Amino acid sequence: MSFRAGEARTVSRARCAAMAAVAVLFGATGQVLAGENDGLGDGEEPQGGFYSGPITPGAAWYETNDVPPAFNWGDGEPVFADDGPFTFDGSYCVYVTDAYATGDEFAVYDNGELLGNTSAVAGGDGFTGDPDVAFADPAYSSGVFPVGPGSHSITIEVTANPFGGGAAYIQVVDCPADAGENRTTINVTKDFSDDNPGEVEVMISCNTGLPLEQTKIISESEPVEFVITEFDSGELDCAITEAGIVGYDAGYDNGVTTSDTSCSYEDLEGGLELSCDITNTPAPVDVVIEKDWIIEGADGSQGVNTDYRLTLWCDAEIIGGINLFEMTQGAGTGNIIGPPGCGLVVPGVESGQIIVPLYDWCKSFNSDGDDVFNAEVIPEYPNSNCYVVETVYDSAVEVDNGCGSLTVSAGQGASCTITNTVFFEGIPTLNQYGMALLALLMLGMGFIGFRRFA
Repeated sequence: MSFRAGEARTVSRARCAAMAAVAVLFGATGQVLAGENDGLGDGEEPQGGFYSGPITPGAAWYETNDVPPAFNWGDGEPVFADDGPFTFDGSYCVYVTDAYATGDEFAVYDNGELLGNTSAVAGGDGFTGDPDVAFADPAYSSGVFPVGPGSHSITIEVTANPFGGGAAYIQVVDCPADAGENRTTINVTKDFSDDNPGEVEVMISCNTGLPLEQTKIISESEPVEFVITEFDSGELDCAITEAGIVGYDAGYDNGVTTSDTSCSYEDLEGGLELSCDITNTPAPVDVVIEKDWIIEGADGSQGVNTDYRLTLWCDAEIIGGINLFEMTQGAGTGNIIGPPGCGLVVPGVESGQIIVPLYDWCKSFNSDGDDVFNAEVIPEYPNSNCYVVETVYDSAVEVDNGCGSLTVSAGQGASCTITNTVFFEGIPTLNQYGMALLALLMLGMGFIGFRRFA
């Protein structure tokens, strides 16, 4: 995220505390020294001189090039890593600016997470060792952050440096009286209806103002917040969306209205604390059942009963199906007699009959001959299981059930085939030559019998 030099800028309290922690760490006696190829002009000396003791709120600009722990970014290596975590109490504003030759830019991390970047600059011929002048000049990369209390461990690295080394400044001072007035926070929470623990990218877009971060990673266990600053009260419109999740539908609730596209806010004032709840529900997936018949044998097909019933059973919801355990005979028994449409009987516990173990959901299809059936199933996380039972009405039918074990998951359905085969052994037929040969054989047998008994 970029900041324009010289403008009022803010980040969340956690970020600000992080920058304050950096300031606390630059508390040791040391001389400000520029790195190799430091970008200084010929004969120029870096501003700042010697400093003794910790950097404290209200102190002057501190150059961070060689004050221990060294903030030295020669050859593009990471320039600073504290030995925190450190705790900073109170609220201040932390200012960071490049100096001397232009072109250096910085990325700041807190506990390994990117806090943000100083402003993007083009670089050029500008030169000043005065941090106030540099901060006010958009040609120099800079940023300012209100800070709040918190525990932080900071790493800073150079993201752009045309000289191979350089110097920068930091100071911690009281914020202007109105620094926090036009600051609004939106707290975002995530819920998966199937308890998926996965992470999702969530984004904010606004018509004005400065969102301190435009994307974050969220999960059920890790809510996030977006902070927007630098806007005129009543003129801020924002929307929060998430990256599409394969196999899931999203629902948004901003505390006032619900939507399937975003949490939207209009005409926001400063100083607001808003909410956005995002719920993801698995979208239905298809279970496709193909039914094939193979009938072999001369003219035998005329006597085959090709009627059948297919019953799909799943441990997840089947759209348009029957939930067996919602159709109980008495509270809490979980037993059903003759669930309509599923073709099986689950007798009560006291009936003395065998209880058939089933999945919770079922749906039946009745047909004859070749056919294709489709059912929609809403899978649970990480997956759900289904199987198909066939009932045929002809004892001559042999069933090859390829649908005995199916697995579905978010965005991933299943397909299978059940093949019914019938073999007929009818009386063989003969052509005219065969019939003539058979007649001769029978005539020959007749002559033999006649001579024997003559």
